[in-house]
Amino acid sequence: MRDTQKEFCALDLNIDSFIPSTDDGVNIRRVDIKDLNNEAAMKFVASTYDRNNNVLRDGIIHSGKRVITFSNILQHRIFPLAEILSTLLEIGQREMNNPIEIEFAANLETPAGTPKNI
Repeated sequence: MRDTQKEFCALDLNIDSFIPSTDDGVNIRRVDIKDLNNEAAMKFVASTYDRNNNVLRDGIIHSGKRVITFSNILQHRIFPLAEILSTLLEIGQREMNNPIEIEFAANLETPAGTPKNI
């Protein structure tokens, strides 16, 4: 548990605080996982550590420490993230003639019945 992700960076899209800028970091927020209140997005990316049984439980409906695992996306295939990223990495490596790294963003809060966006 000491090595799990404690925070992440998020693009702040709040219209009241968004600052149009050429500085790509001006609207990036560092967020502690323990402070997250957005259950709509967290249900897709977080699991919960059950200290009593020493197991990770998929989702956030259990009490315990939140851990970013992407389990509901990767194991329960909410959308084909692994396949999308694998394809992008293969194309990038082929075109750059070198292994590559990528960052990605996803909109997991799409209206019911519409696909998630990456």
